Amino acid sequence: MFLIFLSIFLAFAYFFLVSHFVSGWKHLPEELLLDKSCELFISVVIAFRDEEKVLPQLLERIATQTHQAFELILVNDHSTDNSLQTIAAFSDLEEKVHLVEAIGTGKKNALKEGIVKAKGKLIVCTDADCLPTENWIKSIAQFQERENCDLIICPVRMSFGDSFFSKMQTLEFTSLITTGAGAAASKTPVLCNGANLAFTPKVWQESLGDLKEKETSGDDMFLMMSVKKRGGKIRFLKSTAAIVETASCETLSDFFNQRKRWASKSKSYRDFQVIVLALLVFGICSAMVASLVVGFFNPIFWKAVVFLFLLKILTDISLLMASAKFFSTEKLLIYIPFLEIIYPFYVVGTALSGLFGKFSWKGRTN
Repeated sequence: MFLIFLSIFLAFAYFFLVSHFVSGWKHLPEELLLDKSCELFISVVIAFRDEEKVLPQLLERIATQTHQAFELILVNDHSTDNSLQTIAAFSDLEEKVHLVEAIGTGKKNALKEGIVKAKGKLIVCTDADCLPTENWIKSIAQFQERENCDLIICPVRMSFGDSFFSKMQTLEFTSLITTGAGAAASKTPVLCNGANLAFTPKVWQESLGDLKEKETSGDDMFLMMSVKKRGGKIRFLKSTAAIVETASCETLSDFFNQRKRWASKSKSYRDFQVIVLALLVFGICSAMVASLVVGFFNPIFWKAVVFLFLLKILTDISLLMASAKFFSTEKLLIYIPFLEIIYPFYVVGTALSGLFGKFSWKGRTN
């Protein structure tokens, strides 16, 4: 019976916490792009490794930004393809591009080597496989001029195709971004994504000792937690103009390697609120899996499974519906029940393998 009582407690704790994030999202005003000049000089820093297929689109989007007071620092993390030739052939950004050849290895190190060369009053990071809107830099610059933030968490949208796998990824990813936005709006930031993140050089310098250089990933989360620990100003920029779009993973192998990479950094988290959220999500998913298994031996546990499923799906529907229009995911809401069935097994599996197993990424194994 202990498992049933624990499951009920976790379910209600999850419900109230997610409801807190939904409230934060709903009360967060959507920022409008103003028709006025903004002179804030921005340093856009992008680390890349073997991205010759996506770099042309990214460079084209950056070249046509409406805010032109920026420099673009591209850091080559030991590419083995034609990424460098792709950049060299793109002349529209010739005066703005600073190409850095990384000395160390890994994305976290590459970003560091690029950031130390930045001259902007605000540093904006994204990934080489992301596509920003034409007003991306302008929307961030305007927001920073008005709010003077230490860290700006910006929106990321995942594109989806016709495949069921792609739609499941987009739903799950949207729930993470919405959670991070709602939490930041409620003054309890717990999630951010390095695919669209802005911060001041001063804040980054002050956070260097907290960035956990031995961890393969997590530069975004460790930076957020460091700023939060020092009482810095962290805001979510709720603006469709500030969105960058990223593609879903093409294969299950890529997807699980990505999620294991994300999970691997959690063992180094020291922020109480971040740890509570991670344990709560892992706990309710573990309780669902455990109740399902025990139910084959004691049917009373099937009632616990049904209760957990219904309360969790209602909670997650409220979260995903709240942000569906902003992220253009309305047509995906009918797939939420399928995600809810898969999600507990996926969370338990990736969490355990991320903490205790190895993963490969960009041709490297960790």
